[in-house]
Amino acid sequence: MRTQRLIAYAFVTGLVSLLAGSAMAASTNVSLKGTYRHNTIISCAQAPGFTPPPEFLPIEGGNSNNIYWTGLLTYDGKGNATATEGHGILILPGPYLQDGTTIPAVITFGEETCTWPYTVNRDGSFNHQEGVCTGLTTGGPPGVHGTTYSLTGAMFAGQVAVGGQVLIFNKVEPVQQTLGNGFSVQRICGYIGTAVRVRPE
Repeated sequence: MRTQRLIAYAFVTGLVSLLAGSAMAASTNVSLKGTYRHNTIISCAQAPGFTPPPEFLPIEGGNSNNIYWTGLLTYDGKGNATATEGHGILILPGPYLQDGTTIPAVITFGEETCTWPYTVNRDGSFNHQEGVCTGLTTGGPPGVHGTTYSLTGAMFAGQVAVGGQVLIFNKVEPVQQTLGNGFSVQRICGYIGTAVRVRPE
């Protein structure tokens, strides 16, 4: 009888601990809730072994690029983040040669949306897990301008400021991404940026 009571007690204790852990994770995610306007700088380098965009080859060496990205980020307080109204500019290391013509190494993009799961830690730091983005190139060389694209592997980390009005983004450890729109390019990227809450949810 005593053994049964001990087993029952251990079971109930484990169940309570599990529920408490889930509740704590949920309540921690609640601390990041609302819509923020962000400005983010992303630096990437193309990884070897993947096909670059067709007929879009650098005249000089180098495969790094910088991306300036802005838009709205919404956190639902339950671990789901969505980026909307995303737009920006991609600066490549060119100039580039296409069909014998030198072209600028700049691509603009817009209409970008992204989704991520996120978690908030007890110290106010947070992590975006691997997410997916889709968008449209609004400017750039022929064959690239006006095409839709997808991006997988987007993720970053950050810190919630006191009161939750400001977020700081950072990912000094590179993350691996794959960008595609009829071709596939794998790249390694790091992030830095800030966001200001424009409305609570």
